[in-house]
Amino acid sequence: MNESRVEELMGQMVGHMTGSMVCLGVWLGDELALYKVMRNQGPQSADEVPLQADVTRGSFANGWMVRLQAALSNLTQKLIAAP
Repeated sequence: MNESRVEELMGQMVGHMTGSMVCLGVWLGDELALYKVMRNQGPQSADEVPLQADVTRGSFANGWMVRLQAALSNLTQKLIAAP
């Protein structure tokens, strides 16, 4: 078994899984109107956004925002590092 090929395929698989989770997060943010609130209300804290969007679980929205920020940061770093 070619270990370098296995590592390459595992890296690709993790990348695809990460992309899938980002897509799910984007969809959830849209479905729960979190993006709409952020667009219309301007900068807000993670505690304020779910209140404006009428999402009853603030901890869910806070976690969603943290994951979105991490995904965007990762994407930005990759774009900067791209040749």
